[in-house]
Amino acid sequence: MKFVYALFFITLAGGLCAQTETIDSLKNTVENYQANDTAKVDLMQDLAEEFLAEDLEKAIEWTSKSMKLSEKLSYGLGFFNGWLLKGSISAQQSANDSAIFYFNKAVGIAKNINNNSALYNAYNQIGLFFRQNEQFDSTLHYYEKALNLIDEKYSDDRFYLLQQIAVVHYNLGNFETTIEFVQKGIKLSKQTGETDHRMGFINLMAASLKRKGDIDSALYYFRQIVELTDDEENFDKLSAYNNIANIYGDRGNYPKALDYYLLTLKTAEKLEHERAMSVTYNNIAIVYYTLKDYPQTIKYLQKSLSISQKVNDKPNIVNTMNNIGELYLKQDSLGKALEYYNEASKIIKRIKAPYYLTHNLLGKAAIFDKRNINDSAKHYYKQALELTEKLNAREERADSHIGLAEFYLKRGKYELSSKHAEKAFQIARELGKVETIREAAGILHRANAKLVKIQEAYKYLKVYTEMNDSLLNADNTKEITQLEMQYQHEKELQEIEAQEAIREAQRQKEIARQKGIRNAFIVAFVLVVFIVVLVVRYSRQKQKANSLLAYQKAEIEEKNEELQQLMGEISRQKDQIESSHNQITDSIRYAEKIQNALFPIHADLKQYFEDFFIYYQPLKIVSGDFYWVEKVHNHLLIAVADCTGHGVPGAMMSMLGISYLNDITRQPEVKMPEQVLEKMRNRVKRSLHQTGDVREARDGMDLAFIDIDVQRNSLNFAGANNPMIIIRNGEVIEFEPDKQPISVYQKEQPFHSQSFQLKKDDSIYLFTDGYRDQFKGAEGKKYGKKRFLELLISIHTKPFSYQKTALEKEMRQWMGEKANQIDDILVAGFKW
Repeated sequence: MKFVYALFFITLAGGLCAQTETIDSLKNTVENYQANDTAKVDLMQDLAEEFLAEDLEKAIEWTSKSMKLSEKLSYGLGFFNGWLLKGSISAQQSANDSAIFYFNKAVGIAKNINNNSALYNAYNQIGLFFRQNEQFDSTLHYYEKALNLIDEKYSDDRFYLLQQIAVVHYNLGNFETTIEFVQKGIKLSKQTGETDHRMGFINLMAASLKRKGDIDSALYYFRQIVELTDDEENFDKLSAYNNIANIYGDRGNYPKALDYYLLTLKTAEKLEHERAMSVTYNNIAIVYYTLKDYPQTIKYLQKSLSISQKVNDKPNIVNTMNNIGELYLKQDSLGKALEYYNEASKIIKRIKAPYYLTHNLLGKAAIFDKRNINDSAKHYYKQALELTEKLNAREERADSHIGLAEFYLKRGKYELSSKHAEKAFQIARELGKVETIREAAGILHRANAKLVKIQEAYKYLKVYTEMNDSLLNADNTKEITQLEMQYQHEKELQEIEAQEAIREAQRQKEIARQKGIRNAFIVAFVLVVFIVVLVVRYSRQKQKANSLLAYQKAEIEEKNEELQQLMGEISRQKDQIESSHNQITDSIRYAEKIQNALFPIHADLKQYFEDFFIYYQPLKIVSGDFYWVEKVHNHLLIAVADCTGHGVPGAMMSMLGISYLNDITRQPEVKMPEQVLEKMRNRVKRSLHQTGDVREARDGMDLAFIDIDVQRNSLNFAGANNPMIIIRNGEVIEFEPDKQPISVYQKEQPFHSQSFQLKKDDSIYLFTDGYRDQFKGAEGKKYGKKRFLELLISIHTKPFSYQKTALEKEMRQWMGEKANQIDDILVAGFKW
């Protein structure tokens, strides 16, 4: 699965007639017009049409007046335009049945008076009505009827309808038909020698070719637009920039893609074209998603969705919602992902957008796949594949094969997985889609390894590594960061220039004011000279005092120079500290990767549990809390621990704990959880040289350990300060730990085990004290055990992905904006 780039192109604006006079002047003309003739009818209807956008009641009033006069004069064209106006008024009032009735009345009159021009206007207006109501089959029917009525071969109306019909077919996924109408338009524009319409047709041609998977041809046409258009602030050029960027993104050249997207964004901002800005924000988000920069991804997706909703751009609303769903899916927030996919699918059904439906189906399939709801996942994957074959959409077909390949790989059907991955690989190679090549190669490597086809596995591993390096190399990331910084810098410069222009105007105004002041000053100067003569003697008396001040000033300047040298030294030391800090942070970030690599992977946990979650939130990058899961024969062993300290010291202790657990649990003589805890305590004391001296550090860990016999559904628990909770049908069963840590302790006692018989749908919770001990805002109040248990009870019947989200949300609300996290947080939940 992957995000979907959005394409856009600017369609020709359509309308029935041009109106150049204002409402006031038209109204004045009508009221002063003495004769009751057909000209007055036309004026009344022009006024009614102006009122359509301003005041519907007035539009109805003047339409009715025009129709009464038309009836009196037996003016057929007046009746026709009157019914057409009534249809438009009803459409604006969302009275669709009435609108269709009035439009059909207009068609009947146009046929009766044998006026093809009027009939063309009626069909065009009805086509526009159905398009606004997203009934595209009817839209095409009436547009094509209108096209057949145009007598002039090279008229603007013909260009307009050819492009509108092509756009509707494009939105329906009929790319071959789109190209047929586009070719007619291009041929017509070449015969007339005009270029304005040709740009729109070429844009549609390129977009259709890209959807079909003919990327090289699409790129050729997009570049034609750039070369044929001199004006930088041009809608067709804007569209071409965006679509060229999409192609570079598909091929893994993300710096080049971002370069073109920023060019698109600058042009869209100059043109104040919000829809183009929305589409471009969506596409920029995809660049950051591919580079795994998820905060930047969601920032740009939210910008895109906000603008799309503002301008009611439904295709991009759908596309952005699909992409947000994909982002949540990537982060295992399955409930949130499904929410966005479902919202998107509601709109898809209304606007008949099969291309976006493909990605919506693939997203839902992946969610059910992760939840191990096999039948639903397989159904959606196959439905998506069938749709792509029907649409001849090769990019989406490759994505569907990828989904099925992953599905079969997880279920051990390696031959089927390899078959689908090979198909995706071939299509992606033909299209030059680097990310899809990488995904397919990765699956083929794993499938062939399982089938013991070593040479094939190695071949595809090499391809996967090459593609991965090209997508995620550091130079790409650096160049992308520089491009965005440059774009932001240019925007700041534009703002500075605007401010400078304002300041310049203020300065000129100030100069004019100063000239007036100067004239007054000359008059005053004569008086001042006289006063100066009187002051001279007094001034001489002050010279001695000034000499003393000059001496003192020199001393101050000397001290100031010494202070500047001191400040320079402080600045140098500050730079050294910052450099050291950055080096330390980088090292800790690397340590985080190492620590995370030691934790169980989610794929393994899915094999052990029907459902689960791990809510893990370190205080300082790396954590003293850790979780551990291992299966030994028919026993499932789980541990959750809280080591002394947090940050680097805590992380070092946690890695020590994981190492000890791996070793101890494989010793044949260790059969019960209390034995594991005893041996852990002995190892910690020996490793940290703890003898019991009161001056020693008491480093160690609190640990909850459970052993589940998966054949007998029996559980044994032992705890060192860490408890366990089981919730069954709303009832809490709490297992208290031994009140002693895994370390040296004044009152050391043997650890004890507690046994329990599990039942289906039992919810098991292990946790450290970080969640319960967190303070609220500025109140200094802990969350507490009681509130924590009540929260678990209220959510324990929900899916575990929902439970994790609920815990995270509750903690954010509890902390608010004023409280800082005080400890590592770890809560693990498992459904039996």
